[in-house]
Amino acid sequence: MNIIYQCIVRHKLAAVAFLAAWLLIALWGVSRLRFEEDITKVLPQNDKTTLTSKVLKQLNFADKISVILSAKEGSLADMQAAATAIVDSLNTKTFQSYIAGVQGIVADEEVESAWQFVNSHLPLFLTEDDYTSLAARMQPDSLNTLVQAHYKTMLTPAGMVAQSFIRTDPFGLTFRGLEKLQALNIGTDFKLTNGFLTTKDEQHLLFFVTPRFEGNDTEHNTALVRQLEQLQAQLQQHYGAKVQIHFFGAPFISVSNATQIKTDILTTVLISLSVLCLLLIFFYRSVYIPLIAFIPSVFGVLSALAFLYMLKGSISAISISLGAVLLGVTIDYSLHILTHYKVAKTASELYRAVTVPILLSSITTAISFLCLLFVHSEVMQDLGIFAFIGIMVSALLSLVLVPHLYRADKGVAVRRTFLDRVGGYPFHRNKWIVGACLLLIGVSFFYFQKVKFNGDIASINYVNPRYQEAQQQLEQLTDSQYKSVYAAAYGNSLEEALTHNYHLYQQLQHLKATDSIRQFSSVAALILPQTEQQERIKRWQTFWSGTRQEELRTQLQQLGAQYGFKESTYAPFFDFLTTDFEPIRSLDDYKVLSALPLDDFYH
Repeated sequence: MNIIYQCIVRHKLAAVAFLAAWLLIALWGVSRLRFEEDITKVLPQNDKTTLTSKVLKQLNFADKISVILSAKEGSLADMQAAATAIVDSLNTKTFQSYIAGVQGIVADEEVESAWQFVNSHLPLFLTEDDYTSLAARMQPDSLNTLVQAHYKTMLTPAGMVAQSFIRTDPFGLTFRGLEKLQALNIGTDFKLTNGFLTTKDEQHLLFFVTPRFEGNDTEHNTALVRQLEQLQAQLQQHYGAKVQIHFFGAPFISVSNATQIKTDILTTVLISLSVLCLLLIFFYRSVYIPLIAFIPSVFGVLSALAFLYMLKGSISAISISLGAVLLGVTIDYSLHILTHYKVAKTASELYRAVTVPILLSSITTAISFLCLLFVHSEVMQDLGIFAFIGIMVSALLSLVLVPHLYRADKGVAVRRTFLDRVGGYPFHRNKWIVGACLLLIGVSFFYFQKVKFNGDIASINYVNPRYQEAQQQLEQLTDSQYKSVYAAAYGNSLEEALTHNYHLYQQLQHLKATDSIRQFSSVAALILPQTEQQERIKRWQTFWSGTRQEELRTQLQQLGAQYGFKESTYAPFFDFLTTDFEPIRSLDDYKVLSALPLDDFYH
């Protein structure tokens, strides 16, 4: 190191130019570095979790924004008016670049389309339980009760509308098929009221907003969240105590996390800088010496960030939080050199005293952080690289720069302070202190195994108190306070993925029947693999054999005659039984079910 010192002395201009170029390049790299604010990057990754993450990221059901309206002093009409105002605002140009759609508000024509779709593919929506129930309803007594009910319905004012449904589907099979659509429900305590999804007591209204960007895309979601909060404040002021409005979802959590991470990083770095500066100024009675001590540390941090830009172009913002710790570690090297000026008369003597200790200390510390590369977590790997580069650059520059920047005539003698008295106290000779330390060590052997690690991964999220209130209300409405597990089926083809998903659906049904799970939502009850569709069509054809159709036709005609029905009353139903049903071969055919969030369940 002394050779490098002498070389810099002889070529000061070149050395200054080199450092200036280094600083400019580092600043350029830092300015182009992209900071990732996805808190999930802290989670361990392996081949299995990476594949799972890839599959789940293709599905956007977890990124939705829930809009919860509660009637405090208002009515259902007030909630519907507020919901309509929100949807109208979301359809304006302000939100068009951020919002992909709204779910949970169903138009009348969407209900009609759903009924027509299920009726056109009815065999695909019927299970063995439905056929068992249907066979029981075809018994003579049950048929008589059924026809009598049809007669009474036709006598009511609604008879004109109900007549076509009765003639086409006297057993209400289409409505049983529509019940399968409830496999996508979010809870059992909701109903559709005037096209709005409400709780059964009509005190809460719920719908969902689908963002265009992923939940962890804080760059775009920050603007979306800000605009939604402004909209919420405006509508809340307009409706006052009548309706309480809450927004909650992944974009709000990710933006809240990102904001808090930035605040925490800025706070910790500023506090550490302030405390270190005050401590050094108090100790050395000089403002110049602390500035010298910080220069290698600043170079180290900038160099580490620039290296990460060249290596991968981004770094987790969580890793930057180590900056406060890194300052405290790396500044020790400069202080170590400054302190040795008390006894070192020349630069060569100084380097003989500090070079080996500083290099050994920095190398062991840096390698310890570098071991984080073996951890299956992107944040930890970024942290390892950031700390390794920062520590090594700081240590080397401390050895190179500090002897040049410090001058003996600025007073290297350290005055007697409180820190000197504390540092000079012989703690190892005090029996009480030694005894207390040994006692603490002994007690720790009995308690260190009782430390428990927090197993709730959700606790790593920071949730704003306002969002916590919305989250609690959403959980109360949807029973989501129970732990949820997302399961995804995938394959090399659509048919393979659908087959795996249907098998998963059957397993979930068994778990629910045994009370192992509370409830689940699955698209497998609607979108079936081709083999299952063929089996259900075959089951339909087997059930409605020619003999059964003729027997049923005769019975309905005889029973209908008792109430004055024509022989052709149920003719549309028997014409329907002759339909040659075909499997649904394309997912595009399901798009007619626009009232259902099917796109959230497949990709």
